[in-house]
Formats: sequence, structure tokens, C-alpha cells
Amino acid sequence: MMISIEDYLAGIPKRYQGIYQKAMQGQSKKAAIYAKCLDCVNWQRKEVALCVVNTCPLYPYRKTAANSARALLEGTAERKTAGGR
Repeated sequence: MMISIEDYLAGIPKRYQGIYQKAMQGQSKKAAIYAKCLDCVNWQRKEVALCVVNTCPLYPYRKTAANSARALLEGTAERKTAGGR
């Protein structure tokens, strides 16, 4: 059974409902990424900033993760050029 957007919105903390609505209306890619990250960590803002799930498809697009993801990718490239896996 699918839940309606209105029912889902009712379970979101009020301070994040605007971000979720903006994302669901297609008004902002940034809001969509942030809303999904918040959803993933049960609407705990501090947990978004602490996220280290580099296998998440959204991870490289998060502002706080941009440098970490870049460093991770560069580290992988360095290992490959050095004959590693």
C-alpha cells in the first residue's frame, strides 16, 4: 500500500515540512537532496552533517561531503595508478 504525500508530510517534523514540500514540487534539487538525507537519518540535522555513507548515490552531491567524496575518489585513483586495487 502506498502512502500519500500528505500522510507522509504529517509525520515529518514541522521545521522540515517546507523543505520536503519544495523538493516534492520539483522547485529545488538542493532541497530534494537535503530532504532525502534528512529522511535517511530520521530527520536529525546533525546526523546529515556526520554522514559517511559514501555508497549513497547522493553523497557526492552533498555540500558537506563534496571534499570528502573528492578525496575518496582521488585516493582510489592514486591506488590504481600505483598498481593497487
